[in-house]
Amino acid sequence: MKRITLSRLRVRPDPLDRSRGTLIAGLVLIPCALGKGGQTRVKREGDGASPRGSFRLRGGFYRPDRLGRRPA
Repeated sequence: MKRITLSRLRVRPDPLDRSRGTLIAGLVLIPCALGKGGQTRVKREGDGASPRGSFRLRGGFYRPDRLGRRPA
C-alpha cells in the first residue's frame, strides 16, 4: 500500500450555518462540524467557536457505520 501525505487540510465554513463546514483534503470533500459560534481568530474560553489557524493534525475519528472500513 502506498502512503500519500497531504501538506494541507482546509476547512470551509457553510455560509448558511456557521456550525457546519466542509473539510477539504486534496480532492476529497468531507462534511464536518464547527463550534456553534463558527470560526474565530481570537479564541476565548467559552465563546463556542472553533479556532481558525494552522495546526498539526494529531488524530481523527471515523464512524464505521458511515465509512464501512477503517481508513489507512
